[in-house]
Amino acid sequence: MAARILIFGQPSNAGLYVHMMATTGTVMMLLFLYLIFAPWRRFREAVDRGALPEAAKSLNQIRQIVGINLLLGILTIVVGGTGRYW
Repeated sequence: MAARILIFGQPSNAGLYVHMMATTGTVMMLLFLYLIFAPWRRFREAVDRGALPEAAKSLNQIRQIVGINLLLGILTIVVGGTGRYW
């Protein structure tokens, strides 16, 4: 059993939980890249210009993205910790 868990051979031989962890991890990375290149950049530019209401909108969007990433991270931990028992 342990050898099967450690050595999947092909990705298609991996369990559903491995695919779920890979998918949530990829989505988390894409969300982070979006956060850096869109809302964070807008936030910095608005703060530099002194446009605080505009900066607040970007900051709220950043907060929402970080919250989604947090939930995805918790889901990934739960799936990774319990996946082989399903």
